[in-house]
Amino acid sequence: MSRLLNLIIIGVTTGSLYALVTVGFGLIFNATHIFHLAHAAVVCISAYVAYSLTVEHHVPLLLGFSIGLVASVVIGIACETFVYGPLRARGSDPRSMFLMSVGLLTVAEGVLGAIYGPTALSFSALPFTSVNFGSITVPWANIWMLAAWPVVIAVGAYLKWAPSGRMIRAISDSWRTAEAMGVQNRYYYKIVFGIGSALAAPFALLFVWQNGLTPTSGLPPLLIASAAVILGGRESLVGGCIWALVLSLAGSLSTEIISPAWQLAVIFGLTFIVLFVKSMMSEGGLLTGEAAF
Repeated sequence: MSRLLNLIIIGVTTGSLYALVTVGFGLIFNATHIFHLAHAAVVCISAYVAYSLTVEHHVPLLLGFSIGLVASVVIGIACETFVYGPLRARGSDPRSMFLMSVGLLTVAEGVLGAIYGPTALSFSALPFTSVNFGSITVPWANIWMLAAWPVVIAVGAYLKWAPSGRMIRAISDSWRTAEAMGVQNRYYYKIVFGIGSALAAPFALLFVWQNGLTPTSGLPPLLIASAAVILGGRESLVGGCIWALVLSLAGSLSTEIISPAWQLAVIFGLTFIVLFVKSMMSEGGLLTGEAAF
């Protein structure tokens, strides 16, 4: 029983972290309609900047993390300004944007691999001990993952009440309508990339704390986040967060019966089944449009 409870706790805490990256990725995807796969590179670059400063140059962890956050914001806005923006101005379709994003991710992973090598790195300043709650053992990294929720709530409050947040929601609903009303979409796209990329920094620190840092560390969690966004619906970041928890919990519980190496297979297998069922129910007339799930 304690083993099962431990897996549930690990699944929920890790899912909380996935919810954070789901909000960052989903915010960009919903507003710009760009499947920003290079967001995985932003995660890694933020972590490597913090690692270089704190481990190699002995900068205090908070300062190194803050500089890593600034770096992620700058890179995210640069992606929109110098890559996606010009492509959009030339009328490129979403497929071209996606291929460019894949290219950016591939190049970034190659550069990081050339600089730091493929070996997994860790932050020596972070405690790798666990906390015992009776027969339950929870790593400190997982406990801190619950801190993702105040950040998620803050982003939700910004989107609901801040004038620029409401404008981002309007663009997400219909960028053509917003543009016809005189909204400078390009300006808000930069804000969206800035916020989404800023969320990559705390995610990177917590994820690397648990899993170590390699040039490809950002891709698996981003794929899970993208699945959560798709399952939750483009219009609902809350739905994405819920599915991030569900997928993480499914992956964690699956280790009770199969190898942990198959967690991603379980998560994406579940994603496929849910999407297939939704599709079948919609085609059968049981669910249509946004009513589906």
